[in-house]
Amino acid sequence: MWLDILDPDLFWVDELSKVNQEFLFGASTGILDGGYGERDGISEGHAYIVVAAHTLRSGKRLLKIRNPWAHARKGIWEGAWSDGSKEWTAEVQQELGHRFGGDSVFWISLKTFCGNTRTWTAQGSSERACHQDRFRIILTKESPVVVAVSQLDRRYFNGLHGQYAFRLSFRIYHDTDSRVRRCVAQSHDNSLMTRSASIELPKLIPSTYTICTRVDAERDTSLESVEDVIKQECRARTENVKLAQVGFAYDVAHKKAEAYISEASRLDKIKDRERASKCRREERRRRWEERHIKRVLTKKQKQKTRTNNELVAKLKKK
Repeated sequence: MWLDILDPDLFWVDELSKVNQEFLFGASTGILDGGYGERDGISEGHAYIVVAAHTLRSGKRLLKIRNPWAHARKGIWEGAWSDGSKEWTAEVQQELGHRFGGDSVFWISLKTFCGNTRTWTAQGSSERACHQDRFRIILTKESPVVVAVSQLDRRYFNGLHGQYAFRLSFRIYHDTDSRVRRCVAQSHDNSLMTRSASIELPKLIPSTYTICTRVDAERDTSLESVEDVIKQECRARTENVKLAQVGFAYDVAHKKAEAYISEASRLDKIKDRERASKCRREERRRRWEERHIKRVLTKKQKQKTRTNNELVAKLKKK
């Protein structure tokens, strides 16, 4: 992730240095080597909290990390700047006010932290145009609401899931008469659970709400595409019963979405025609109003000219 930061100095000064003041930072680890083990003391499938950020007098940038488990010496970093490592001096310990011990807190350099992190997830502004597919719900009375968006479980299609992994997210907007949409809630990214996104709201008032969804795709070119798998099976000329069963399950699962996709496409076309018709009506109305105003002004000008001419004629007679 270190290479993805355009300006590390600005990132440190404007964001990380303001941890727990203006921003919240955390880190989580994936599953490595097929199990829940440790790597340099860091537990797999586990979350950590960034407590503080500090720049030493020497210019070294360190992050103070806490393991929420609070188990002594479990899930604690064992690399550079870990308790008892050669980097610690009496002066640095005094500067940071750090004491060695089993308090589930450790220090790590910024570069090491970013170098061991691959994915960046941010929770910021709720307005993004890329949330396009929409669903509408109408509540007739105050009620708790649970919204979940899920994708097909790829475990049922092993061998035919292809090169792409998909991540889901959504936002819930309150539909009002105002042109400015108000985001009621949004799902949060989870690097360990990507098959679905969900949120639970303890109470929503009676109204109409729109759920805007988003799908992000990440490609892994080291995996075989579905087309390549099928081509290899065809060249082998041997019957692969298991793959055929997986393919059938794949087709059945995706077939269920065809009806919705077709209906959504039909409704989108109707909405497009309605919008086009509305635009044409508004344009005709605008042109009519322009002609009407022009006719009224012309009529008033003629009336004014006629009145002036009559007044001039009366003055000449006198």
